[in-house]
Amino acid sequence: MRFISITLINSAFVALVAAGPIAKRNSAPEIKIVNQEPRTVCLKVETGGGSFPTTTTCGGLPGINVAAGSTALFHPSQQWSGALTPITRTGALGTRIELNYMTGQTWYNADMEHGMSGVTIGPSDGRPGPDGRPSLMGELDPLAKANAAWAREKDWGYKSLLWQSSQHIRVSDDKMRLTYVYMNDYAPPWVREFFQLKAQFNAYLHPGTVMIPGTNQKIQRTGLDQALQTAADGQARKVDNYASMTITIFYWG
Repeated sequence: MRFISITLINSAFVALVAAGPIAKRNSAPEIKIVNQEPRTVCLKVETGGGSFPTTTTCGGLPGINVAAGSTALFHPSQQWSGALTPITRTGALGTRIELNYMTGQTWYNADMEHGMSGVTIGPSDGRPGPDGRPSLMGELDPLAKANAAWAREKDWGYKSLLWQSSQHIRVSDDKMRLTYVYMNDYAPPWVREFFQLKAQFNAYLHPGTVMIPGTNQKIQRTGLDQALQTAADGQARKVDNYASMTITIFYWG
């Protein structure tokens, strides 16, 4: 899910069937960032359209700092589209939170293609979506959710394949639990499958549907790639334009 004006938008971000409003309309975009980490967290800000009130530099881009244990309030411009990505304690990219106010509604999702951390986003009033799906996206504790899927998985050949990708999955000495999970651009398809389809993270870990440049035709996918694409396409959410949104950064990773 990327943003049209930065040559991006993954169609999962724009193709979701419109759902009814689930949060109170504000006069301008409002984003609350709750930092539950015991340290100041820097979030890099990517902007595809409009403007965002950045205050520092983070991850090589304009950014914002949110002090330990605090809540910060930000008001981007009415046509802002972009992403906020926390930098983890190790200096790695966390879960990328994407927002787009350009279509007359607030579109949002959590992107774990390029990084992973304990981050969620949803309407500040916490109401569920009108289609019955949860409005909260992202994961409070990716390691705990992945461990639940690890316990359910009985195919040790598949598990062995997963732990061989040690950049992304590490296991205890007895192989009974995960001790580390992460995502980046180099993750093989079976790692993406584990997080997206087995653990069912509330985020996308695959580009989703991509159009052939200069056409209205989709790139055709098959097998696991098709399954991951379909799952990714279902990760976008929409609320009323200018709904108050809350991003929570949890102590993880």
